[in-house]
Amino acid sequence: MSSGQQIWVMWEARASAGRTSELLAWVLREAADPAQVYASEDRVVAIYPANAGATTAALAKTPDGLLTRPAYQWEFERVR
Repeated sequence: MSSGQQIWVMWEARASAGRTSELLAWVLREAADPAQVYASEDRVVAIYPANAGATTAALAKTPDGLLTRPAYQWEFERVR
């Protein structure tokens, strides 16, 4: 990842049983534009530029009991 392209972060979390809607609402409040937010039955994913420090800091502070495990986070570079 050294071509000078924009680096993106993918943040993924699995909600505790019955709390997906609550997790989604929290992520929608905390993830700043231009974050893209996606949801499935029990997971929420946010994709945002790595230089969006406010989003990174906010999503690191997930409320207690909202997740079944710590959130995962990866950095990616667009290739096409």
